[in-house]
Amino acid sequence: MIRNLRVAVQQMRTISVSIGGYRSFSAEIKALPKLKAVMEKYRQDNFTQTIPPRFKKEIVAAADKNKDGMISVQEIKSLLDNIGASEKLTDEELEHCMKEAGVENDTKEIPIAQFIRIL
Repeated sequence: MIRNLRVAVQQMRTISVSIGGYRSFSAEIKALPKLKAVMEKYRQDNFTQTIPPRFKKEIVAAADKNKDGMISVQEIKSLLDNIGASEKLTDEELEHCMKEAGVENDTKEIPIAQFIRIL
C-alpha cells in the first residue's frame, strides 16, 4: 500500500492541465516548504526546549559533514536519514529544493547561510 501511495505521489508531482484545448501548463509541487515542514516537525518533536535559531545551527552543523561551508543534496539525504525522515522527501523533491533555492551549479550545493534561511 505504501508503495502504491509513493507511486501516486510521484505521478502527481507534475500536474498537466489543458485549458480549453488551447493552452496547457504544469504546476510543480513546491519542495522547499515540504523540507521546511519536515525539519520543523523534527524540531517540535525533539528540540522543544531549543530556540529555532540554535536548532538551525545544530542541524546545519550536522548536515555539513565535510565542513566546507556548503550543503549538498547527498548531505541533506544523510541528514534526513539520520533524523528518521528519509521517506518524507524523494530524490526528485530534493533536486527541486535546490532549484527552488536558486542553486544553478552542477555540484548541487547550497551555501550554509542560504540553507539556514530556508529552514
